[in-house]
Amino acid sequence: MLRIARVATKDNEKIEIILKESAKHLSLANLNLTPPELADNPYKLVYKITGNNDPYKEIKEAHIKTALNLYPMLKEMVKKSSDKLLESVKISIMGNAIDLGSTFDSIEIDLNEFLKSNFNLNDFEDLKNAVKNSRNILFIGDNAGETVFDRVLIETLAELGRNVKYAVKSKPIINDATKEDALKSGITNVIETGSSMAGTILYTVNEDFLKELENSDLIIAKGQANYETLSEESLPIFFLLKIKCAPIARSIGHSIGTNIVLKSKKFKLKS
Repeated sequence: MLRIARVATKDNEKIEIILKESAKHLSLANLNLTPPELADNPYKLVYKITGNNDPYKEIKEAHIKTALNLYPMLKEMVKKSSDKLLESVKISIMGNAIDLGSTFDSIEIDLNEFLKSNFNLNDFEDLKNAVKNSRNILFIGDNAGETVFDRVLIETLAELGRNVKYAVKSKPIINDATKEDALKSGITNVIETGSSMAGTILYTVNEDFLKELENSDLIIAKGQANYETLSEESLPIFFLLKIKCAPIARSIGHSIGTNIVLKSKKFKLKS
């Protein structure tokens, strides 16, 4: 909350109020809720106190701009790969893993090294088979900075003849992608979830998005927040993410820093 408050305002008095009110809220909160549910009121408290409804706007725009500079290189990596789907999946996970706040040169150097780094691809063959047996794919995005990386995977899936819809938040929440962010990244078939909460919490989404969930043959979900909020749902989901904290590491059963393709616990592919 301190980090987000400092992004939203330079006013130390407002930052102090945010921290005190957040602590008060969390002291009374139901700790059985998912982290995105627990964080929702404190996040919105930041916006209310600072009057800033999109504190990460400039940061998101900068990250997208940096990623678009990398896009031709990412596409070339896929073109040269012997398994274009695998390379595209790894690139999409790369977007969840790298820090786009670093300099462009360091990112460029890291790209090839990253694709050789700590991946757990045990569920990739299952994902490949699921793609083969699917026509309509719902891709649920995460942070704005990784939308360009997701675009590479979306385009590979489209080349395989799959119809892919990219789902994003309806309103800004921290640095999560909105429709504006996805369109700036060059993604065209964009839909909104109806929610302004991190992750994908089904009681917060609209009817249109629920229909998309029901009608999709396969769902690809990016990032930890989507794992936290969708991992117990009986849906045909594969999660693509980097494990960044101890609770997720314990839940998944792999160490922090692992980049993973993970089939959901209650995975159920439509017949």
